[in-house]
Amino acid sequence: MYVRLAFAVAANLDPEILFVDEVLAVGDIAFQKKCLGKMGSARGEGRTVIFVSHNMQAVKQLCDIGIVLSAGEMSFCGSAEDAVANYLKSDPDADSIASLAEAVEMLPSDPVFRFDEIAVTQDGERIDQVDNGKPLEISMSYRVFERTRGLRVYFDCCDVDQTLLFRSFHDEDCDAIPTVDPGVYQSRVTIPANLLGPTTYRLIFRATIYNQRSLVPPGGIPVVLKVEQAGRYNRTYLGDTFRGKIAPCLDWKTEQIDAP
Repeated sequence: MYVRLAFAVAANLDPEILFVDEVLAVGDIAFQKKCLGKMGSARGEGRTVIFVSHNMQAVKQLCDIGIVLSAGEMSFCGSAEDAVANYLKSDPDADSIASLAEAVEMLPSDPVFRFDEIAVTQDGERIDQVDNGKPLEISMSYRVFERTRGLRVYFDCCDVDQTLLFRSFHDEDCDAIPTVDPGVYQSRVTIPANLLGPTTYRLIFRATIYNQRSLVPPGGIPVVLKVEQAGRYNRTYLGDTFRGKIAPCLDWKTEQIDAP
């Protein structure tokens, strides 16, 4: 209630500079909508709004310039879009993607197959905390030592409870089961923008020979992926709760077919 009252007083004084700190973290949806509306109108009237928030979608929607603070000091200043990208890739608690190379290196040897590298990137950067408004690129490099029919590399996308949300194989759209000759390969795939929701996922990388055996340990190679809401999903109601497992932003069409 103190925050609501403070914002109401500050906003209705029509100040030249409005300083707002994490106001979207409190209050109900109606209050958050009023805050966003007032900040938007102040900006539209040419007044300065300094908006402090961890809500990436709101920062991108409301701000022109973004500043990232680290240990009380400015570590980045640029466009709001670039500031969000800088913040997401500098998360100090995110280390699972960085440890992916070590996990690949520690895999047991196999006479048929070996992973050389697995990369999860966004805008060319390897980061654990990603922007769901941008595509996510996955690349798997590997060696095949024997001519093999039905060799498949793939990944599972699971929630934190290990529920499988979807699985994607590198050869799932072939006309027939392919035979792979010995050599070095790279398989790449993109998870499209505005598909993953603002939550934590587990990506599990695997390889197998179809209907024969797995080429990596049973648990695969798991990594944690944190997704921040900064895309199109539900951007009209920024403070609303995310209830699903994924967040596809579907293209709706609405038309009025009758009038009173």
